Amino acid sequence: MGTHVKSRLFALSLIAAVIALAVTGCAQPTPTPAAPAAAKITIPPSELVEAGKLTIATTGNAAPFSFLDKDGKLQGYDIDLCTALADRFGLTPVWVQVEFAGTLPGLTSGRWDMVCSGVNMTPQRLTSPEFSMSVATIQGAGQLYMRGDDDRFKTYTDLKGKTIGAVRGGWFAGYVKDTLLAGDVQVLEYPGEAELFLDLQNKRIDAAAHAALAYGIVDKYKVKTPLPTYNPTPVGMAIRKQARTLLKEVNSAVIDFQDQSQLEKWQVKWWGRSHIPGSQ
Repeated sequence: MGTHVKSRLFALSLIAAVIALAVTGCAQPTPTPAAPAAAKITIPPSELVEAGKLTIATTGNAAPFSFLDKDGKLQGYDIDLCTALADRFGLTPVWVQVEFAGTLPGLTSGRWDMVCSGVNMTPQRLTSPEFSMSVATIQGAGQLYMRGDDDRFKTYTDLKGKTIGAVRGGWFAGYVKDTLLAGDVQVLEYPGEAELFLDLQNKRIDAAAHAALAYGIVDKYKVKTPLPTYNPTPVGMAIRKQARTLLKEVNSAVIDFQDQSQLEKWQVKWWGRSHIPGSQ
């Protein structure tokens, strides 16, 4: 091969090498695939009252579990918790306000998926064939409230023959009547907290049997709690019996929230201190 030909081949090879180097130098590095977003927990549509939505019953009058703020917006411990559950499941929360006495019957008739409104986990509810209870979300108990100027009651037996009131559908008055006073007390029921304590203020009842965790009751209604709390009972959420996956995933989420101290953060937010299930 002549010298001239060799020179041309060398020149072409050199140009090709330069072009390849330039292309390589300008090429962008292959991007690393973005990490996939955390998958939402899938709840079968057949388990939901309405596909894509988590329909939740609450009273809106059981502070700080569930109440309306000055703008008419639902707030509270159960509102925070159940909104977080809906987000975890990729569902839109739909809140239905209803008197507490109607929450569990509405659940069993299929009107909503769950009840988030300070539902105490009584033996009757834990063994109900009509709905399921979640794992505990907070520790509760019963409490008797008296008027601030009423000094008649130093022990539970002082209430024998008297009249106590309670929110309809709850267990607080029934336990006092049947377990603490052997039936020797009259019970009047009310649709909500406001009506209950109004009658206490107006001296139509002698005491109000209500939740120990009720927020601001003492200051709001000018009452006192001279007797100790009774029957420590954890609080959870009631869920439709047919919604087996929902129950399983709700329980898993609550356990995660507790492990991550999220339940405690919500409790401190609404009560100023924690009330871990199982504590006194």
